[in-house]
Amino acid sequence: MAAHRAIADRQTYRYALKWIMEVLTGTHPYTSICGPLRELDRHPFDPSWEGPVALAGSPGVTASIARFTRSLALMIVRRNLDILGLRRYLIDTDFGPDKHRVFYEVRAGTLKHGPAEVLLVGGCTDYSGEGGRGKRTMDALFLVLSDIFDVPIEEVHLSRGTDRALDGLLKTAQELIER
Repeated sequence: MAAHRAIADRQTYRYALKWIMEVLTGTHPYTSICGPLRELDRHPFDPSWEGPVALAGSPGVTASIARFTRSLALMIVRRNLDILGLRRYLIDTDFGPDKHRVFYEVRAGTLKHGPAEVLLVGGCTDYSGEGGRGKRTMDALFLVLSDIFDVPIEEVHLSRGTDRALDGLLKTAQELIER
């Protein structure tokens, strides 16, 4: 696991703020197709995490980043939570050694009590068109959050198939909804 802290440049700030404003005002096309926020039974990638975990949208749908951004804004503004951790998961795929599914995670809580909950989103890749645009958007958002909250971005590389645990959690969540 590697962590790095980078200062976002003016163009990155502009891009991230434009994205945030379009999501919060509902003018970005993703806002109408972004999917629900789902509570998971456990963290799909970090077995040591014991707090609540929410997944924005669907792991294979890039538009899910809009639900993530909206939920994150509500955590910060309405619930007065701080961003205490930023993590990017790169999951190997069958498409080659430099091609990954990418998930983003925010750990939020209070400075006094530490991280209390996790918000996750997928739908991003470092090899496809739409997934690649989602990754560029999320990378910009994370750089700005890292800069504002003075939190490094951790990068975790996971082996191919690790995301199957998430598929199982989503199936369980869907079965509970359908009961």
